[in-house]
Amino acid sequence: MTLIYDAQQFTTYIGFFFLIFSVIGNGINILVFSRTPMYRTNPCAFYFLIGSIDNLLYLLFNIPARILSVSYGIDLTSMSRTGCKLRYYFLITPTLIAMSCSCLATIDQFLVTSKSVSIRILSDIKWAH
Repeated sequence: MTLIYDAQQFTTYIGFFFLIFSVIGNGINILVFSRTPMYRTNPCAFYFLIGSIDNLLYLLFNIPARILSVSYGIDLTSMSRTGCKLRYYFLITPTLIAMSCSCLATIDQFLVTSKSVSIRILSDIKWAH
């Protein structure tokens, strides 16, 4: 019984710690990538901005739900069908969006560093939007 209690306490305290510092980190990323004029015209920075917003939404939805479920026994997915579907949606979709943004940023860096001018031209903020 003590191992279960320790796991619940670990989830509670580490979850809150992770949530607080993740919100701060993603918030700083969002401020830097949206306020600095140099980053507004860079497609790679745009992908990182979208990824930071996506990660912030993912964290704000999923970590509190996990803390409520494990630590306090309040399972939002068992209360309603809609809650269950929303939890699954917000668990999978932001993960795919974040991976897509990372892949697109990598592709953009490949385009920017190409020796060919015709390939470098493909890296444009209009294509990123």
